[in-house]
Amino acid sequence: MSVKCTKFSAWNWSPAMLIGISPKFEYICGKCGKYNKGRFTSNTYDREGGHLWCSHCGEENIIPVKVG
Repeated sequence: MSVKCTKFSAWNWSPAMLIGISPKFEYICGKCGKYNKGRFTSNTYDREGGHLWCSHCGEENIIPVKVG
């Protein structure tokens, strides 16, 4: 089961995008409310958005962004 993050931010461009990795996202976990950051790749992204796992509680968070 996954939750939607409560807040998130990221730069709109990063050199990592040249090799298929997203910019670094900073977000608040939708389950435990703790601050996290991470990147997602093409295999952790779908029509819902990017999927990142909380480093504190392990919950899968959906970052609601559209790419392309």
